[in-house]
Amino acid sequence: MPYPFSAGEILTNTNLNDALGVSAPWVPTWSNLTVGNGVVTAREASFGPFQFFYIQLVFGTTTSITGSVLLASLPANVFNSANAEILSQVKYLDASSSSTYTGHLSVASASTMNVRRLFDSGIAGNPTQEAAITATSPVAFAQTDTLSMAALYFTA
Repeated sequence: MPYPFSAGEILTNTNLNDALGVSAPWVPTWSNLTVGNGVVTAREASFGPFQFFYIQLVFGTTTSITGSVLLASLPANVFNSANAEILSQVKYLDASSSSTYTGHLSVASASTMNVRRLFDSGIAGNPTQEAAITATSPVAFAQTDTLSMAALYFTA
C-alpha cells in the first residue's frame, strides 16, 4: 500500500519499505570499462520519485579502461534527462600513493551517465574544470585502485 497512510491504519514493515525504499544488489554495465577480475559492489534503492545508487569497483589485474568511462545502465531512467540535475559524488583512490581524486556523474541520456573528474585548471576565475576519466586520468589505474560513486536523482 503506497503512502500517505490513513488515520487508524496499522503501519507495517511492508508499508515502510514501500514508502522509504529497500536497498538491493544491482549489476551496473559500462562502456569503455571492462571489470575483468575486479570486484564490484553495487546497491540501489528507490523511494517515491527518487532513485539512489552506490557503486564501488576495486580494480583487478584484468580491469581495464579503453576510453571515456560511461555508466551504461541505471537502475531507473532519469526524469527530464535533457535538463536533469543530479546529486552525485565520484571518488578515485590511487592505492599505490593513497592519493584521492574527486569527480561527479553527469547525465548523458535517460539511462546513462558520464563518469567525470574534477581538477584545478590553474586559470584565475575558473579554477575548477571537469573532464572524462580515462585509463591514465586522473591516475594510471592499476590493481587495487578504487573507483566509487553514488548518485541521487528524480526518476522518469
